[in-house]
Amino acid sequence: SQPPQPQAAMKSLASRTATAMVAAVIIIATTADRAHASCSFPSTSHLSTPSNIKLTLIKSNSLCADRSGKEYSYGGFDSQTTLDQCFNSCAVDKALFLSKMVGVDWNCGTGACDCLYEAFTLNNNDCKGFDRCNNVYMGSGQVEGSTAVNDIGCYKKVDNGNGFDRMEQSFLRGRE
Repeated sequence: SQPPQPQAAMKSLASRTATAMVAAVIIIATTADRAHASCSFPSTSHLSTPSNIKLTLIKSNSLCADRSGKEYSYGGFDSQTTLDQCFNSCAVDKALFLSKMVGVDWNCGTGACDCLYEAFTLNNNDCKGFDRCNNVYMGSGQVEGSTAVNDIGCYKKVDNGNGFDRMEQSFLRGRE
């Protein structure tokens, strides 16, 4: 028998490499589809105190927007494994901004949590307390629209009473 020709060996190696790359792409795509399929969005989240403030799911697989389709400025937290944890970080850790908070964009796959605020609420100093921040979006008023984005749930903040004032007054008293 003759020894293998270098060209034939190279073609064989190239063919095996291409096959392995296609298999890797299929595995990655399948894993991403499974992660997307297993992502679930709770319909609501409630704060323990005050109990009259909650988040309500507006639309799954979407970013929140105002009536004109504008996205909101946000301060974000990483690794918020539940919607309740996300809401607590936005409402309790950042209580000073609660009255201007309009909702939350929560990524159920990565745990990324963006606390959404009306335009001009956050300045550059305010952004320092978040893992990420963008204060240039011009969304205003209540959440009334959305933009399609996988694995993100758009949640609107709902207040059934005077919860904002009590929580902010309590927070401000603690700072005196």
